[in-house]
This record gives sequence, C-alpha cells and structure tokens, in this order.
Amino acid sequence: MKTFFYIYLFTLIMTVNANILYRQTSETTSSDFKNFNKGKKNRVGGETIQQVNGGLQIHKPANSERAEVRGLKKLPTFQKGKKYYFSWDFMLSSTATNNAIFQWKAYGSPITQNFPIVIKLVGGVLNVIQFQDPNSGKRRENFLFKKRIDANQWYSHMLAIYVSDENEGGTVEYWFDGFQQDLITHGKDSKKVWPCRTFDGNLVDPKFGIYGAYGVDVDSSFRNLVIGETLEDMNYDKGPSSAAAAGKTGPATTLFLTMTVLTLLLISGVVDIRGATIG
Repeated sequence: MKTFFYIYLFTLIMTVNANILYRQTSETTSSDFKNFNKGKKNRVGGETIQQVNGGLQIHKPANSERAEVRGLKKLPTFQKGKKYYFSWDFMLSSTATNNAIFQWKAYGSPITQNFPIVIKLVGGVLNVIQFQDPNSGKRRENFLFKKRIDANQWYSHMLAIYVSDENEGGTVEYWFDGFQQDLITHGKDSKKVWPCRTFDGNLVDPKFGIYGAYGVDVDSSFRNLVIGETLEDMNYDKGPSSAAAAGKTGPATTLFLTMTVLTLLLISGVVDIRGATIG
C-alpha cells in the first residue's frame, strides 16, 4: 500500500507544470536548437553563439545578414488547433533597423506568408508584426505593438500564438515587461487578441537571434526562454524581468500541491493528525 502511495505522490509532483514544453537554463547551449542559420551576403565568417549572463548571445558581424537559431530539437511539432506561449528576456547591442529578432517562420509548401509573425526593430522602436496571407483579401502587414527601447538593456516579453491556417482562425497576444498589451487592432473590436492566420506551409518554428541590420555589428542575447501551453503554467508575473519567473510554480499551484500532499499523507497513515511521523 505504501509503495503505491509513494508512486502516486511522485507522479503528482512530476505533473506540476506538465504543460511547460521547454525551459532555458544557464547551461543551455546552441545544441538545444535545430540549426544555427548564418548569413551569406559578403560573409567571411564571424557569426558566433556563446553563453553570456546566464543566457545565449548571438553575434552577427557587420558583413553578415543573419545569425539565428531555429526551433528546438526536443520539442514536438507545433500543431494547428493548439495555443503556445513563448516568454523570454532579450537584449540588443544595437537598436539599428533590422528584419527580425524573432520569427514565427514557415517551412514546406505552399508558402504564402513565409513569416506569419515577426518581432523587429525599426529606427530604435520594437515592433510586433503579423503578416497575413496576401491572397486572403486582408491587410498584409499588421503592426500590433510598438515601443522604443534602448541598447544594452534587458527587456522581458511573452507571445501567445493560437495556431491556425484559417484567415482569422488563429490569434496573437503580447505581453511586455509582465503586462499584457493593448494591440493596434486596425478597427477590430478586441484590443488584446488579434485574430489572424498563424500557420503557413506545413511546418512552423520559432527563430531567435538577428536577421538584417546589414553593415552593423549586433549582439542579440536571450535568456529565460520558456515555452508552454497554458497561461497558468507560464506564471508570467507582472513587472520587469518577468520572464525569469515564467514557468515556475505559482503560489496557487504550490498551495494546492501542499494541501493535496498533506491530505494524502494523513489518509495513508504516513503521518498522524498531530504531524508526527508513524514508524
């Protein structure tokens, strides 16, 4: 009986945050990712990726057009009909205009959007952009969020994507420094949720790093990357540097787990009502 109880208790503990698919640690290396994509324009080499400040720093030399990591080896394929959350801290050594520091990138065929969601810098301003299918009759380029940022400073944000290949079947939501943002919704009723097409080709993957900013040396760093399936499990706290707390067990979950374990201990006879351990 006690053997069964301990197996059940272990299973209960292991299921906390079961919907967290990936969590970056200070030990994370480039080997976690599927590919390290390097630019080709007049490139003589020099793109690097290394562990810095508890995260990964991707360096793109001026004569390269990209240095990005794509996907994660241990993650299952992102599926239509499911919602995914991505939270991470980022820092850039330059706020020069670029093509992307994050891409929700499509692969395979047919490709009409190519990159349904992009986060990029334009003249020192962070932009979250959704690109719709040009054949849909919808607005092609949708700027959902803009904020001026500084170089060499950490920022925290979270992106929620409901995956769909229907023109308005998917959704995008965005948090910056812990707070969900009102989006530039182009006449739509909702201010926090953008309905759109978020799946293209036959596969989508996230890409992190730097694409564009040709002629500028750029270090693009990210840390505390967490990928999950529910907002509750993400535990993305309000306030600066929220990504550091993302994916950790929240107080409500902790209280529930504690009370459940104590109840099971009492029922099983492992402890008595006075808290003394039974031998």
